[in-house]
This record gives sequence, C-alpha cells and structure tokens, in this order.
Amino acid sequence: MQINAGDRIGGLPILEVRDLRRSFPLGFHSMTLERAGYSGYRAKKLIRALLIVGYLEASTDGHLRLTPAGRTFSRGSAAKRVRWETADTALKEFMERVELANRNQGFLMTITAAVVFGSYLRGGERIGDLDLAIELEPKMTPKDSIAFHRMYADHFEKSGRAYRYVGCEYDWAQREVLLFLKNRKRTLSIHTMRDFVAMDKTPGFSYKILLGDPERISAKLRAHDDNDRPTP
Repeated sequence: MQINAGDRIGGLPILEVRDLRRSFPLGFHSMTLERAGYSGYRAKKLIRALLIVGYLEASTDGHLRLTPAGRTFSRGSAAKRVRWETADTALKEFMERVELANRNQGFLMTITAAVVFGSYLRGGERIGDLDLAIELEPKMTPKDSIAFHRMYADHFEKSGRAYRYVGCEYDWAQREVLLFLKNRKRTLSIHTMRDFVAMDKTPGFSYKILLGDPERISAKLRAHDDNDRPTP
C-alpha cells in the first residue's frame, strides 16, 4: 500500500500513526498510546479517527481490533517505487546486516527467522518496497526474574534513551535490532513474524524463507489459518 507522507490521521502525521501501529502489534488502544507518551485527549482523538477511516473496529466485547484495511495500512510505505534490481541489492545488504546483528554481542536479541514476500517476488521492472518479516528471540534468558529485568533495564539505560512507558526497556531490545537492520533505507519495510503470520493473504500470496526452519514457519502459518477459519 502506497501512502502519502503529507497526510494526517487524527491530527498526527500518517507515518507516525503507521509506526505506532507497528510498535504495538498486540494491541492498540488509548492506554497503550498514553503509556507511549500521548495525552489522553490526543490518544482518544486518534482512536476515533482510526475508527472513522475503518482501520479499527469495535468487537462485540467492546475491545478494539484491527480491520483488514488497518493491517494493509500498517504495511504501507511512502517510499517511491524502485527498480527490482535496486530492491535485490537491498535484500543482499539486509541479509549481510542480519548476520552482523546475530554476531553483535551488544544486542540482547537474535534473529531466528527471516522471510521476504510481496511485490519483490512478483517481479516487474519497479516495485513498491521490499517487504520483509523477522522473528526475534532473546539470546539468553536468566532463570531469576530479577536478573532478567535487571539485564534489560541496564541495557536500556546504556542506550541513553528516555524511559517513556512501562516496559519500554523490553521493547528497546527488539527495536534497536530493527533499526540496525533497516539502516535508514526507505526501500525496506520490516515486519514482525507475528504480523506476517496474521496478515491477510490474497490469492497467489507467496513468500521465500531467507533464514530459519521452513517447517516451523509453515506450521505457524497453518496454525493461524486453522484458528482463523470459521467454526461450522
């Protein structure tokens, strides 16, 4: 999905809204936004706007959930269309950075799976962007919960970033890897494996595994399809 970088939703730049959606794959509601530093007024205004444009909908239990249009929006890109050859070079550079990231002892997370999908695989002279999905797992998990929290808290403190909401030290451990992989390249559109598995698959959808266990990734997709299938 191509989006206009100059547009706004709920008073916020559209790219900021898209990035917020990507930052909170497990839920998107007023409390989430307030924890991220937005005022209650701004959070509610944005939620209303997303409901109006059809990117969010209220379920029967009153919770908000992302619509198919909302999932498409979260994958949107404002990058100009690029030549396939340019995207192919970017993919090779991306995989080099995956290897570098996994060797970087300063990162707490390791990349265990990576896939490419979308217009890159369909070919053509020009494509919208390079769609990728990665799975991150902790390099180590201390058995003691206090030591676990201390490890992430110390790591976050070393980054020099401001503590904006509860749990941001855990989010940062993943986000720093994503930033490293993206390397400021607008051609790359990097998603979590969770989002990749959950996204709507159009007829003819295809993907290519770049890293990881093919059977494990296929099993995740099958499990999601089975759970998403209506009960007779």
